[in-house]
Amino acid sequence: MHTICFVHFKLFLLDLDRQDGFYSSRWCNVFYRCFGGVSNGFLCPLQIGGGRLWWTQHGLPQGVPEASAACTYPCDTGRQCSSPGGIIVDNGNQISESQQEAEVAYRQSACSNQTSQIGIGTGPQGERK
Repeated sequence: MHTICFVHFKLFLLDLDRQDGFYSSRWCNVFYRCFGGVSNGFLCPLQIGGGRLWWTQHGLPQGVPEASAACTYPCDTGRQCSSPGGIIVDNGNQISESQQEAEVAYRQSACSNQTSQIGIGTGPQGERK
C-alpha cells in the first residue's frame, strides 16, 4: 500500500486579503492553502520514477476549493510551467528552483489516459478519505 505524503511547510505570513482556499505559488510543484488568514505551503508528491507532480492550477492567480485542489503529472496539466520560479528541485543536500528543469520535467512527463490527479485529502488510489 502506498501512502501519499505532502511535504508541508509553515509560512509565517498572514494572508488576510485572500479567502480560505488553495492557491498556486511561485513554483509549479508547490501550492498554498490559506485558512484563517494563514498560508501553509505544500510540495506536491513525488512521481513514480522521480520528479514531483505539479499543481493543476500552476501559474493561475485565483484560488480553488478543496474539491478541485489536486496535483497531477506535468503533462496532464496541458501547459508548460508558467510560474516564475519554475519548479523546486531537491538534489539530496541542495534545494533550488529552476525554470529549465521545469521544461525538462514537462517534456519527459508521462501523460495518463486514466485519472492521474492526486487530490487533497485522497488515499493511495485517489479515493476520498
